[in-house]
Amino acid sequence: MMESLLQFDCNLFFLLNGSDSIFWDGLMWNISQTWTWFFFYTVLLVAIIRHSGGWSTALGVVLAIALCILLSDRISSGIFKPLFERWRPSRDPLIGPLVDVVNGYRGGKYGFCSSHAANTFGLATLLVLSIKIPFRNSILIIGFRVALFLWAALVSYSRIYLGVHYPGDVFCGALVGIFSAWLSWTVLKWSSHRWGDRLKVRGEISLPPLAILWIVGSMALTFLFFVALYLVSDNPFG
Repeated sequence: MMESLLQFDCNLFFLLNGSDSIFWDGLMWNISQTWTWFFFYTVLLVAIIRHSGGWSTALGVVLAIALCILLSDRISSGIFKPLFERWRPSRDPLIGPLVDVVNGYRGGKYGFCSSHAANTFGLATLLVLSIKIPFRNSILIIGFRVALFLWAALVSYSRIYLGVHYPGDVFCGALVGIFSAWLSWTVLKWSSHRWGDRLKVRGEISLPPLAILWIVGSMALTFLFFVALYLVSDNPFG
């Protein structure tokens, strides 16, 4: 059974890995980089601080995000990778030479599970749990949540495209991230019940429609910026 799953994972990987397109190579390379999403992270942080209703709640949400990232990263990289010792596709002695990599990047030795998937799905899930939209507009609410998970899925897929993770690595990484987000949100809610009256900490924040549009727009603008950049030049940073 396990052998069949691993073989399926490997076959699926080769369907999704790489391309002969310089455009997609450059786009996926940048989507995978943390610094690429600096604008999105900045807009998100400003929205949390401005609309949290107090510094204590803003600090609580930011600390919950930090805890989520810490948990997802440590579980995926600190526990799973050395425990399972599953080769990255790009490092596998058997299939490594067949893997399509970009810019010669092959990552570390082991790849199960994906820290990128854990971190992005963790952040997306925690934001869905802790951010409330105080009005009845199902299209905007659903759009906000879909945009967050599409962003996480896009970053996660870029790791398969770059040849450093199997689809199974990404799927399990996403589960680790969702679990880390739930645990961090539970801690945030517990803290709000335990010390909420004294420290004025709330377990969730409410964002107005404009803030939601700014957050979603920052993700979309970042993506479109790099699409335009690689449409104009094959090597804009060269």
